[in-house]
Amino acid sequence: LVGSEMCIRDRYQRRVHGVVDGCVSEFNLSTLPKQFASIYEYAYDFVNILKSKTPKVILKGDDYKCYLMENEPLHNVEFTKSDGTKACYQISSNTIIVTFPDKTQLQINPYKEFDSLSEEMKALVEELFEAARQCEEIEKWAESEGKDFPILASTIN
Repeated sequence: LVGSEMCIRDRYQRRVHGVVDGCVSEFNLSTLPKQFASIYEYAYDFVNILKSKTPKVILKGDDYKCYLMENEPLHNVEFTKSDGTKACYQISSNTIIVTFPDKTQLQINPYKEFDSLSEEMKALVEELFEAARQCEEIEKWAESEGKDFPILASTIN
């Protein structure tokens, strides 16, 4: 679990070679005093918000860009078409928010509402899912090869 151990330091603690020398106290999640729990949760949420907006894989297609974000275990995906249509897919909540060039928005659950979507929206969702799948494959490859992120890739047609 990322972030399962923490070190509490005195802010006036002596620095050795640019690194804070030692901890005042060390805790894991099960031993963290309640007085620090809300601070830890705030910091944890803040880091997750940053990760949800930080691209890990960027895939450029002929008429789109797809961004697989750093948040885990279920990444957010942002998909932008060349016509200005943008779809933000939050996998953890099965929610896609589509923003059209005129700034109107549509929120959908692609698993519950797919059959009732227009053909144009179905095509957008399918293209988003395919681009997200390709981004996840690139992510797995990059991790297996020890590559650094972010990764920028483009489709070959």
